Amino acid sequence: MNLQEYLKSMVKDNCPPNCRLSREGVEIARVPPPNEILGIIISRDPPISWWHFYRFAMAENQEDTARKMLYASAIPGLLMDRIWAFMGERINWSDLESLYNIVFKKVYWTHLHKCFTDKSQEKTVFKPRDATICANQWLKKELLLVITEGAQFILTLGREAQNWIEKWQKEAKESEKVKVIKLPHPSGLNRKWNNKNDKNILTQVRLLIDICRLKS
Repeated sequence: MNLQEYLKSMVKDNCPPNCRLSREGVEIARVPPPNEILGIIISRDPPISWWHFYRFAMAENQEDTARKMLYASAIPGLLMDRIWAFMGERINWSDLESLYNIVFKKVYWTHLHKCFTDKSQEKTVFKPRDATICANQWLKKELLLVITEGAQFILTLGREAQNWIEKWQKEAKESEKVKVIKLPHPSGLNRKWNNKNDKNILTQVRLLIDICRLKS
């Protein structure tokens, strides 16, 4: 089974029953993967505010077009903006172009928690317990498949995704085949990106740039 086939099996009927949202009529976000996968981005959860655009983009006949629309509208595009603003004069145009080329053309974007969440509704609000259950059900196999298909790095965004990946690294043998890059979530509410002298962010961004430069 390849990643494309696996995503088709990612339906509510196959969700773990002990996740609250498996009992709710909440849609699963499945972002089309690129044909060639060099890396994977893992963010926390798809917000309900993005649902209408998601449905609009997924109505496109071409999956490649749909994926680029989704990336530009949400986390991958926002992450590129954050990196550009954070790096400033420390990144040249050639490296910035490499980043965009790799992220938009050769990176698969997925979520720790697959269902759309709504912070204004108690029934569908994000909860770490549900995210862990969901990731154990779906994300473990996704990672195995993308690594098998040639992924060389995992880019985790935010504390929840990073905590889960750290546990996965201790258990999964395939984790030795990929580099894990940890960056703050690119949300505008996240002030960590505002400190342009943050050494941890700078180190991780430069690692991502080095990979993209070599592979673009």
